[in-house]
Amino acid sequence: MASFALNFRRAVLSLALGTALGVTLVISAPHGAAAQDGSLRDSSSHRRPQMVSFFTGFQLNRFNHGVPLTIGGRYYFPIVPNGFIPKLNDEFGIEGGFDLLFLFDDYDNHTHFGFGIPVDALWDFHFSRMFDAYFKLGFIFGNVFHSGNRNVNYDGFWFDFRPAIGMRLRINDVLYFRAEAGYPFVMAGLGFAF
Repeated sequence: MASFALNFRRAVLSLALGTALGVTLVISAPHGAAAQDGSLRDSSSHRRPQMVSFFTGFQLNRFNHGVPLTIGGRYYFPIVPNGFIPKLNDEFGIEGGFDLLFLFDDYDNHTHFGFGIPVDALWDFHFSRMFDAYFKLGFIFGNVFHSGNRNVNYDGFWFDFRPAIGMRLRINDVLYFRAEAGYPFVMAGLGFAF
């Protein structure tokens, strides 16, 4: 229960920091930007693509026993394409997916395998046509399966709140580089817009 309370506090803190970031962006953005230049102050109507992304990374809360590798996929769907702040180039959507979790454990000399299913709300700010940054808040639940010793403290079902910040760098109309840091994952990968 203490872990749940700690993760809930992390999620609330991340939401507060993200809201502070959004307010700071509104206050500090330069005024009088051109009307459809793709910048943060571009308040024109936008078509936002859906995106399928593939990531690899690390699960931060498992490093105490070895190397925790994550391989995952995400599907992003924009719900509010023109965002909540009329004077900013923002958008809001949901992102869900599936993660495969591997722990190459030097504590008990076994490899552990699991999965995670994340569901996130994502608020994205477009700084230019090529770069946007976002913060997300959601949850992830999953299970861990062991190939050996089952007397370890991370056996079975688990649940975590999932705060994160991230960025997307547009390579062309379809391909994006993505990177994201939060709890419990740090990940990087490619997104395919459609």
